[in-house]
Amino acid sequence: MTSNSKIGPTYTTMDIPDGGTCIGYPPSLPSPHEVDDIHFHLRCDDGHPSILGCTLTRQKGYHYSYTVNGSRFKSGRKNYDFPDPPIIIFCHGSCSWRNQMFLTALSHKIASRLTEFQTPAEDFCWFDTLCLSQSDRFSVCRPAFQTIRFDFSGNGHSAGKWRYGGFDAELHDLKSVVQFVKNVMLCKVAGIVGHSKGCSIIFRHAAVSGDKCTTGGEKESIPAYIAISPNFHTSPNDLVLKFTPEQQKQLKDTGAFLLKESGGRQFFVSEKDTIERMQEDTHTLLKNIEHIPLLIVQGDHDDSVSVDEAYKFGKALNCSPGTRRVDDELVTKARKKGQHRLIQSVTRSSRIVFVRGADHNFNGKEYVNLLEDCLMDFLQS
Repeated sequence: MTSNSKIGPTYTTMDIPDGGTCIGYPPSLPSPHEVDDIHFHLRCDDGHPSILGCTLTRQKGYHYSYTVNGSRFKSGRKNYDFPDPPIIIFCHGSCSWRNQMFLTALSHKIASRLTEFQTPAEDFCWFDTLCLSQSDRFSVCRPAFQTIRFDFSGNGHSAGKWRYGGFDAELHDLKSVVQFVKNVMLCKVAGIVGHSKGCSIIFRHAAVSGDKCTTGGEKESIPAYIAISPNFHTSPNDLVLKFTPEQQKQLKDTGAFLLKESGGRQFFVSEKDTIERMQEDTHTLLKNIEHIPLLIVQGDHDDSVSVDEAYKFGKALNCSPGTRRVDDELVTKARKKGQHRLIQSVTRSSRIVFVRGADHNFNGKEYVNLLEDCLMDFLQS
């Protein structure tokens, strides 16, 4: 199947047989009965060709229900002139892929959600068949969101070489998916979710897209960004200290070391990529996106990013006059009381959430449910 946008790059899509499995990675969760997972390769030809493994998740049957004069009806989407539900894009972390367990479970839950809204009868192409006037109003219930998860280059089903750094290449991957959603699928992007290293990519996207205009002069910025377990290092040494002494020595002596091997896949960390990660200027990125709605979600049992690092991350957003300050004492008291979660406003448009008991990957059904609640509350606020 081929899909071409009217402007810009050319996009080609092709189904991925058995797209829920990939050598070297844990298998994906099966989709629940109410949603479909559609796995496909997306090829973007824009001067820097890329082939990305993607999964579109949407409700099965795609039915809407509507209320007219107090009576509820259900019908297929073909009876409507409404656009497709907006899309939430998911970006995975390092040494991972789009079908990581909690990202898949979260995607399924969000795609299962329904939303209800009021609309005038004239929005229906067939309202006259019901013998109603244009002044009558319908209450329509439809899917709230669709989701797209994709593999960064060198991960999962995507082509290319895995890199410990590679921020520019991964930003290009994300831009390709965003443009595919907008120009080919003709859907709106409701938000972009990043996990771990994927958060660094969505921060970069937020910094560049907020200043870019479309041909019509409108801002291209995404309505909301969600960062789950973001990598935030207060000093360059923090990153190196995560390596074992043996890995540090091998990196110094040979310029690379084997970080992980799984199913025949080898993940080598090069000195070049390490330097790129160490030079990551998170504070500057945050200052560039302080005006953009951002949700940060952090588990207090994260063995990769500490609560203190995440807290400093949130405070770094608080750099313009007039915004609310995070209360250090409040956070300390919350830890001692053992509250299940703490939601504290960082700025007028941003929020930081600490989830008690959650690890870096939010393993556990209760934590996925909490993530869903936090995301939906933020996206629909």
